[in-house]
Amino acid sequence: EINLRFEVLDNSIASVNNSGVITGLTPGRTKVRITDTINNISVLTFLEVVDNVKVDVQEGKNFTVALKQNGTVFTYGLNSSGQLGIGSEENKNIPTKIESLSNVKSIAAGYSQGLALLENGKVYAWGAGTNGQLGDGNNENSNVPVLVDGLSNIVKIDAYKNISVALDSDGKAYVWGQGYSTLPMRS
Repeated sequence: EINLRFEVLDNSIASVNNSGVITGLTPGRTKVRITDTINNISVLTFLEVVDNVKVDVQEGKNFTVALKQNGTVFTYGLNSSGQLGIGSEENKNIPTKIESLSNVKSIAAGYSQGLALLENGKVYAWGAGTNGQLGDGNNENSNVPVLVDGLSNIVKIDAYKNISVALDSDGKAYVWGQGYSTLPMRS
């Protein structure tokens, strides 16, 4: 009979349950001690938790959207349609954080709209909406991110000119914007 006890030496980096399942909490390095409690023998193993959020920069027409490794989004450039997503139409020549977005997995930019895919599979859009490219059911600009209607389990997003697209985990593609609906529709 073997009775094992698991212990993470730095609980801020990771946690471990009684079955030995390790959960990463924040990027960093620590050690895991595994102890055979019957024979009182321990072994240490190194554990490195890495953040797998992709760092990315996407350019629209005279504006830029940047995704940091920690899942936050910064924008800069022309903002005449609210394409910076910062709550105003003020142009910015330095990267400015979109305060309402976090846990972002990927980003996309069209002519004047930005998109963000969150870790939970939801999609937010901001900027020019006059062709329905924000996917919220109307043809209005928004200078703050709005939830794209009717999408779930999204794994990839993209934008081209005044069109926005998304792909879900079942392989279904959705499109909205110029020449399409103001709401995502199966393509």
